[in-house]
Amino acid sequence: MAHLAATELGRMFEYQLALINEPVAVRMLAKHAVDCILQATRRRSRTLDHGALVRGVVRGRPPPAPAAVVSVFIGNRELKWNLHEVFKKPALRRELAVLTAANGGAGATASATQSSPARSSGRVSSLSSSAGGGGSSSETSDDGASWPMTSPAPWTFHTSSRCEPMRYGYRGQVIEKDYVNGCYRLNSEDEASFSEEVCSHVLLVSYRRRHMVLFSVVFVCVLVL
Repeated sequence: MAHLAATELGRMFEYQLALINEPVAVRMLAKHAVDCILQATRRRSRTLDHGALVRGVVRGRPPPAPAAVVSVFIGNRELKWNLHEVFKKPALRRELAVLTAANGGAGATASATQSSPARSSGRVSSLSSSAGGGGSSSETSDDGASWPMTSPAPWTFHTSSRCEPMRYGYRGQVIEKDYVNGCYRLNSEDEASFSEEVCSHVLLVSYRRRHMVLFSVVFVCVLVL
């Protein structure tokens, strides 16, 4: 259960984890994630599964603690991130393929025993959420799938008054297992809380997957212990 939650958090916050260079900061972030879970589960007293752990990280607010600030760099631009806001301040990146499946399209009845239907490509992208420009080039993901640059981007971006996307970027959607119907579904509360669509956005990041692995390992160890 802890490993599944860590995997989902790595998918959702891939952008944020990729920008954090310091292993110490990644460990602190993983420990903070566990603190968020403990606070959320005590308040809501729900049965735990990996979906509840993920929701706890997104919604849980542990008692105030001294700010832990880390520098992240996007090109030549330096940003100061409060590690206690990394899970709370990003806006939402909606993947169109996931929305299609959730609305009854292909893949909507995927077995709950399979891996999550949303996979981040781990690619540097500079696509608008509106229609792209001309040309025949395409963006290729790690699994070989391509998305023509002449097509609309495979994401839309959404924010709300509590988010700071210009500082903390965007995160992935909360995808949960529906054990009754044997399929995946989007968390309706999470989807409804991002009401404002951003017309366009540019993602500029070189992914460092070793930090995602480190986050997962620390998260699982702290949660289990």
